[in-house]
Amino acid sequence: MANVKGSVLRSRVDFVEKKFGREQLDQVLGSFSKKDRYTLERGLLPAQWYPFALGERLEKAILQVLGEEGRSIFMELGRRSATYNLAGVHKVFVRAGDPHHLLSRAPAIYQLYYDTGSRTYEKTGENSCRLITSNSEAFSDGDCLTVMGWHERAVEMCAGRDVSIQHPRCRARGDAVCEYLISWNLESIEGDT
Repeated sequence: MANVKGSVLRSRVDFVEKKFGREQLDQVLGSFSKKDRYTLERGLLPAQWYPFALGERLEKAILQVLGEEGRSIFMELGRRSATYNLAGVHKVFVRAGDPHHLLSRAPAIYQLYYDTGSRTYEKTGENSCRLITSNSEAFSDGDCLTVMGWHERAVEMCAGRDVSIQHPRCRARGDAVCEYLISWNLESIEGDT
């Protein structure tokens, strides 16, 4: 069974409440069992593993209650996660002016968040790369959007701008792997390209 860290679930619950209010969060959590609702509201430990299926149910509930606006939440969640983690505990991955330094560590970073599968990195140009996630038991549309938001912000934190992420293959759409094509422009020290 695939698992995900409690910090991932906690960030989703907190973001819905902060952005949309307690009433909307209550609607999102309304379909959960008492036990799961308690876990999501009060019992999540950031470093503990939880069933990915719980996170997937949370994503579906968010999309059901918030509709299309819910999809943008997952990109924003990824961006916020990158900002928080890459400014703190994982700041060693950030190197100004060198997004490839961080992106080349994608296989190791992946293992910090997921307990099945792997991610590969391939430099495809001076300002571009390909990431491929394989053999993961945990995948969903919301998770892929979160991954995209995380990498978009991560590249920006390394002085990349005009970041573009394409997602041509996705396990949630029936493909064998999730593929992310990332490109960017690079700021110079003076802020010019």
